[in-house]
Amino acid sequence: MEVSFEFRDVQSEACFHLTLHLFNFGYGFRHPLHKICGIGAWQTMKRGIEVLHATAEQRFIGANTLLNLSESIIDELFQFSPKRLPLTISSIAPLRKMILGVAYSTGEMAS
Repeated sequence: MEVSFEFRDVQSEACFHLTLHLFNFGYGFRHPLHKICGIGAWQTMKRGIEVLHATAEQRFIGANTLLNLSESIIDELFQFSPKRLPLTISSIAPLRKMILGVAYSTGEMAS
């Protein structure tokens, strides 16, 4: 899979790929994601995890990275824009909650 950056080490690359596949459950939201993000579920999740990786401390998605996510951070990472499409964004509110739930559960188990 192509990404636009180099990984610092094998562990960083493994955490990126595991997180990406862990969050790859947005298929049921593909229609609203196309309206909001202009791309499908897989591409939305991949782009969001790439941004998460790039902005994580030391470019490493660890337990603390996942535990420190919030709805507003999710909106930034995945480019969910409530200002742009307020009615459509409500259709992905469950997806946002699912992302946070998986992030928190995984972060707690990993810490």
